[in-house]
Amino acid sequence: MDDKKIAVIIYWTDEKIFNQTVKNLQRLKIPEKFSAEILPVQGEEKFSAYNFAMKNSDAKYKIFLDENISVLNEKILLEIIKIFQAEEKIGIIGTSGAIQLSTHGICFESAKRTGKIYLGTKKILQEFGEDKKNFTEVEAVDNFFVATQYDFDWREDLKDFSIAAQCLEFKNKNLKSVVINQKKSAVWYRTDNFSIGKQ
Repeated sequence: MDDKKIAVIIYWTDEKIFNQTVKNLQRLKIPEKFSAEILPVQGEEKFSAYNFAMKNSDAKYKIFLDENISVLNEKILLEIIKIFQAEEKIGIIGTSGAIQLSTHGICFESAKRTGKIYLGTKKILQEFGEDKKNFTEVEAVDNFFVATQYDFDWREDLKDFSIAAQCLEFKNKNLKSVVINQKKSAVWYRTDNFSIGKQ
């Protein structure tokens, strides 16, 4: 495992949207002495594709990114690597998530949330309460932007609940899921065509 490497794994369905996402990623600052790679994946099942890419990359740090995401914070890679290296018990970092997961398991519909995200073509800001620390511990992060420093298989059978299940798997390994605190939203979900239940 290469501890100086970052893999950005993007499950994509639309070439034009994917190319826009890649162009945006090329603006990001890469930590000193690190390398980064973009791994596009396709297939009938998103989380099966995630598992395939995860197992075929030697990068210690992996980011699972929705194809409709624009990363607005050019320093986000520097920030998440700094947190991961300082806190080995942190397994997952997101940009928004549920401090307390709803009883039906849908992260985005949970009442107690943290983080920020711009949503839709009109770029409407959704922001939730944050601590003054660098991050806030959560039960689950949203599926838009998920960074990890350890590899565990994604649950391919749960589909809409795979991200919550992934965070629970990390918790069962005594690892934390956190949302990075942001002065401004680090990401923008560019499309109106999404279901908030599918997180």
